[in-house]
Amino acid sequence: MNQLDQLESESIYILREAFNRIEKLAMLRSLGRDSNTMVWLAKKAFFGHVPIPVVHVDTGKKFPEMYAFRSRYAAQWNLNLIVRPCPPVEEVDATLPPAARSAYVGVMGRQEGIDLLLQAVRHLVHKLKRTDIHFGMVGDGTSLREMQNLARELGVADYVTFTGRVSDAELLAMLNTADVCVNPDVANEMNDISTMNKIMEYMALGKPMVQFDLTEGRFSAQQASLYARKNDSLDLAAKILELLDDPRKRAAMGAFGRRRVQDELEWRYEVPKLLAAYDAVFRPAAGHSRIAAMR
Repeated sequence: MNQLDQLESESIYILREAFNRIEKLAMLRSLGRDSNTMVWLAKKAFFGHVPIPVVHVDTGKKFPEMYAFRSRYAAQWNLNLIVRPCPPVEEVDATLPPAARSAYVGVMGRQEGIDLLLQAVRHLVHKLKRTDIHFGMVGDGTSLREMQNLARELGVADYVTFTGRVSDAELLAMLNTADVCVNPDVANEMNDISTMNKIMEYMALGKPMVQFDLTEGRFSAQQASLYARKNDSLDLAAKILELLDDPRKRAAMGAFGRRRVQDELEWRYEVPKLLAAYDAVFRPAAGHSRIAAMR
């Protein structure tokens, strides 16, 4: 059994246990890859039928093709689809978090490399005496408390703010205060071929970034990023400092990333590719219906 098979088995077990133990259960669906994968896993967990309601909080700003995709597969998979409108922006708490010069957004888990980033912070603060830098880390996960404890152990807790899970408004406020964004994902087999959402978010906001030199990360960010040696916290610190001390380079890299999102990676360019991929995966194989009828 490979790693993906193991993850699938564990996910199916969790879905079945949750359905058995939780009275009021639902699955959120954004129409993105993660939530579509969740629905697909639920189909496997319950032998082709999804007994859990699927909830879509609709912003009203999806492409028409995405709404058509939602309706088509809700009918095809016989989903109990519940659609509710997204709350208006005036109801969102826009309280700003503390300012930060460097920011990270993502899951606080083992493979995200937060420990390596904290080691880089220690080098910057204690070895290079750069006490003018503050790091904002946005996100929740299984390793959040462990990383908070590590920051204290490394003596950098005063230079790091862990916000936990926050609203979209707070997330954007944190990112907009940052001069440099960081993607410290550990160099491993999975991360090397994974496209990280935070890279796209950094580029969409025109933020230069630093990350370890991973195949997909380099393909996604290109000239919008500096690339540290794999899993080398000291080189990560050096690259962060290089950008913090060079406003012109930051501006050029941020502008490149923004253009790349607008001209190449925006949803309008990706939707046809994703819909074609989903159709190819979910289209019944030739002869499948005849076999089912024979049974």
